[in-house]
Amino acid sequence: MAGKFRNQVMRLSLQERTKKKNSQLHDEKIRLESLSDEELMFYYLELKSSYEYKKNVFSFLLVTILVAGISDVWRLLAEFAKKALTLDLSRWVCTEADLSAILTAFCLVGVCISAAVFTMLIWYLKSMRTTHQMLLMVEKIQEKRE
Repeated sequence: MAGKFRNQVMRLSLQERTKKKNSQLHDEKIRLESLSDEELMFYYLELKSSYEYKKNVFSFLLVTILVAGISDVWRLLAEFAKKALTLDLSRWVCTEADLSAILTAFCLVGVCISAAVFTMLIWYLKSMRTTHQMLLMVEKIQEKRE
């Protein structure tokens, strides 16, 4: 039982993750070296275009987020939502506690959406990193062949 627990914990360790990543990269290197020159060139072109596309999309998203942050759009949207909610709820004669609970729920939804967007950006960056690693590997293999 203790051995199984230790194995599970070791899978999460940096050393084990590095070993697994190195093994995957080695296998991929062997696969790429077995490709013909033409197949390797097509694979390189596909990787290069994929990486450039991902880089451009990420740059666009980053600029959009920065412009939205600098232009203070978020404060204006929050004020608008608060005014609209207050006006609509005043018809129902809600108590201040009800209004506070509803605003808290809206804030919680906003935090969840922000966390989801942040997580997706991190995932996208990891995808870009993997593509770039593969691109560098193909370039090294092409250099060896020349």
